[in-house]
Amino acid sequence: MTAPTTLTISADDLTAIRAHAGAAYPEECCGLLVGVPSPGGGHDREAPARVVRVVPAANRAEHPTRFFEVDPAAHIAVLRALRGGPESIVGHYHSHPDGPAAPSARDRAQAMEEGAFWLIVATTADGGGDVTAWRAIRQADGTMDFEPVALAPDRPEATVGHGD
Repeated sequence: MTAPTTLTISADDLTAIRAHAGAAYPEECCGLLVGVPSPGGGHDREAPARVVRVVPAANRAEHPTRFFEVDPAAHIAVLRALRGGPESIVGHYHSHPDGPAAPSARDRAQAMEEGAFWLIVATTADGGGDVTAWRAIRQADGTMDFEPVALAPDRPEATVGHGD
């Protein structure tokens, strides 16, 4: 297996994601990752990427304690704001209340965009914990799965969970 793709994100953005997850508990939180697209303008599954900011969004899922759905109005607003610029939505984040920071069967079923980054934060009543990163990959049979992504904080002293 090759080395995992790297996703660079600021310590401040990781702190904001953890805080959002803690505030949303026991519901799942969610938001969008705005970043610099992979070289070549697409979501090359081997290329690193850099998150430049996170955009919290309301969870519009019917059962927000078990699932997430990024507010479509927030998604459209971010797409409009980014139109014509160098940045794009490179993925999203969400939390797993009282669960592991790893993709669930539901996450696999919801994944649609190959190459999109998924940050998952484990959350308890004490707040947000480990954050892991994954990339959605289409399998030969057409189903989606995830490959672990190495999180690279923009400052070496920042700590993150591991995506493997």
